[in-house]
Amino acid sequence: MTDRLRIQWPGRWSVAILALLTMLPGVLAAQPGTAPTGDPGGFGIDGDLDAGTPVAGTTDWMSLILPNGIPSAPATFHGVDQFNDSDFAFFGDSRLFGNPNTAWFWDGDAMTNPIGGKENFSNGLAHFSHDANGHTWFTWSVDRQGTGGDSYMEVALHQNTLVRNINGTFSSAGPHAGHTVGDLMFSLSWAPATSLPVLTVWRWSEISPGAYDITSMTPAPGTFFTGSNGNIALVPYTAFGQGHYPPGQFAEASIDLTALLGGSLPPTTYRTLLFSSRFGDQIRSVLKDFIEPIQIQFTVDVDTTPRTRATRIVSITPNPSRGAVSVEFELAQAGPVSLEFFDLAGRRVGAVNGARLPAGRHAMRWDPTNGTGRDGSGVLFARLTSAAGTDMRRMILMP
Repeated sequence: MTDRLRIQWPGRWSVAILALLTMLPGVLAAQPGTAPTGDPGGFGIDGDLDAGTPVAGTTDWMSLILPNGIPSAPATFHGVDQFNDSDFAFFGDSRLFGNPNTAWFWDGDAMTNPIGGKENFSNGLAHFSHDANGHTWFTWSVDRQGTGGDSYMEVALHQNTLVRNINGTFSSAGPHAGHTVGDLMFSLSWAPATSLPVLTVWRWSEISPGAYDITSMTPAPGTFFTGSNGNIALVPYTAFGQGHYPPGQFAEASIDLTALLGGSLPPTTYRTLLFSSRFGDQIRSVLKDFIEPIQIQFTVDVDTTPRTRATRIVSITPNPSRGAVSVEFELAQAGPVSLEFFDLAGRRVGAVNGARLPAGRHAMRWDPTNGTGRDGSGVLFARLTSAAGTDMRRMILMP
């Protein structure tokens, strides 16, 4: 599909037309809910960042990001923008479809290129996980400084490296006009009067021999979720100089990448993650703000053969606890296993090293009072490491 959105409207009609946009190919809205991402309890796409609310036992950003903003879980990334700084410049042709090597420029002078309001980033979060069927889920979130208008925030997955240069330019190793055929771009747009962001999905494609552009994709119902905060949401980092988001300042989404690609491509490795924002509703609107490109190394498996077993922590009991806990876990394949415990500062406060274990369910006991490193009480994270992967679960140690 090669649908292009070229719609403009007065601001007072934006909320109504955002709803009508969901009838166009590639432009979708999804109800908030628990995304079946394979994370413990699923991922809560509900507009807040607090794990276990409103659905008990669910994963959320508080499970994955420490209070200092550092990711505490595998395949989790946190990008931070020094807001009102390092933004796309007004000169050149910095647009989503443009060639980063020749058309994208940035200006780090907040005096000459101030960015504020609804196009301004402070944080971008991203998380990859696998569900029990072997599907790869991509979960991300964005924020905006102003809530007084419609915002259009993108995250792109590039198969080749993209970096920002110190001289105000960008360098991309993408061989197809600065991108790579198959690169993915996801946009969240939301208005101040609604807490339901609209999701738009694009893929970089060869539209004719030697000519490249973005084309729209339409995920199947039930394979994506979106949400925004209708109330004040606390954050595990600093957002625009605060420790919380006012209503409408935060949006998040999760999508099944395996279902999106539909087995049409071999396993695909992505190497750069880029958050950006646009000035307006059109695809070809000028880019405004961005977060420093994040270098990653993650492969999306498009094999849809169901997996009968996953490597994960099943339960920690009791939780909360004042003493010893039993950690039950499942291994997808045989191999050596270790179980470590970390506090909110990222310090390891205990560990249990297991021998080589067969695939299946097992349990390990950890007693924080027997000299293995108890460091007071509070929130801890148990991390399981095995040959088949890792998993992390939060627990509470009572005084």
